Amino acid sequence: MEILSPVVEFTLKQSTANEFGIQPPALQVIEVNQAGWSDGCLDLGEEGECCTMALVSGWIVTLTDGQHRWVYHVAGVHSFRLNRPASDLPGNIPKR
Repeated sequence: MEILSPVVEFTLKQSTANEFGIQPPALQVIEVNQAGWSDGCLDLGEEGECCTMALVSGWIVTLTDGQHRWVYHVAGVHSFRLNRPASDLPGNIPKR
């Protein structure tokens, strides 16, 4: 497993906690893999969204609370997106 910056880990946990109403200490990083994407939206742009066309390197990071799984495409502390189709989100949260 790749080593993830503590700042990036903290940011992902906080973002997940804020969006899904989970306490950050309940979340654990279970997988980190190097990855690359073909655009600034980390290959997760939504319909009609303008994404910069550039090769972007980063990581695929998976968090869990023991029941659910969140898979993020990460290119930096403030550049990450939740890959909803690859995640196992809590049932009360609609997948977009």
